[in-house]
Amino acid sequence: MSKPLPRPGDVVDVHLVSVPQTGSIIVRLLAPPRGIITHWVPGKPRGRSVACPGRLHCLTAIHRQRSTWKGYCPAQLRRDGKPAVWVPCVIEITEFMFSLLKGQDVRGQVWRMERVIMKRNVSRVEGEQIAVSHPELLPPAWSIEPTLAKVYGTSEIELDVDPVIPACLQAAVQPDDFNPLPSRTERSDSMNAEELEAARKRMRRAKDSLGSMPTDSNQP
Repeated sequence: MSKPLPRPGDVVDVHLVSVPQTGSIIVRLLAPPRGIITHWVPGKPRGRSVACPGRLHCLTAIHRQRSTWKGYCPAQLRRDGKPAVWVPCVIEITEFMFSLLKGQDVRGQVWRMERVIMKRNVSRVEGEQIAVSHPELLPPAWSIEPTLAKVYGTSEIELDVDPVIPACLQAAVQPDDFNPLPSRTERSDSMNAEELEAARKRMRRAKDSLGSMPTDSNQP
């Protein structure tokens, strides 16, 4: 049974929201993202992701494990209903979305976010800004630290870490203006056709010359 939709004015826990594998969500950002590093620790029946407390405090055996950058923003998740509401949350993003937000005054920006699968077990969060709300009408940005402490089971987390691997470079797509040169076969065929036409012209000139030669009327 699903939980009832919160009503305006309800006080709720601030939960972590991860962009789903399918579909999209709409979020309104309250502050810039803050990054952390996580390590994947193998285990049985399955491994787990742990937050890095920083190189000086992270166990060497864990710090050598595969690292993943994750970003978190205090935000509001739009939930459809009558009326629709903005539910407090902390939104999780990847390097690509961070590159779109970096250097911007993001407070009040409304984004439609979706997850794009790049390859097996690898995805990235992409987004499109669809609106801007007046910053003064929004609540103060809450700290992401209590939510992260609950998710990772520790408050010893190094924050404000830049991505380990920069997001991929993007460039605009241009319309097609490609005019290929004739292939060798096409050039050869074209030359043969020209030579044939020239030969035909010589034959026509020769016939015309023969037809215009004078005849000897006195010959028996």
